Amino acid sequence: MAGVNIPAIFVDSNNREVSEVREVFKMNVNQIKNVMKVYGEQTKTAKTAGTGKTSPTQKKDEVILSPQAQEFGQVLQSIKGLPDVREAKVAELRQKISDNTYQIPAKDVAEKMISQAKADRNR
Repeated sequence: MAGVNIPAIFVDSNNREVSEVREVFKMNVNQIKNVMKVYGEQTKTAKTAGTGKTSPTQKKDEVILSPQAQEFGQVLQSIKGLPDVREAKVAELRQKISDNTYQIPAKDVAEKMISQAKADRNR
């Protein structure tokens, strides 16, 4: 049981530890009884729900999303539907490489190298 603090010595000359153990035990027994009571109420509610009857203490959970959250969900679903790889672009580049016609302009390579060097210096 969580929260049980039982001393190493149960009895002293004045029986103080025994009374402390009894109090801790009584407290934990009461906590267990409360949990069992709640569990019993939930079981009754579940049985009532199974028969189709509604209990006055039984409430349905409800989630209401804001319009922004709904729109975000729709956008997210659209994005999930997109392919991870642009197959047409990959096929085009693959063909150019195999034909030895894929050319990268030297200016583009130089610009990337310079921008990468600047980024590395700023770190």
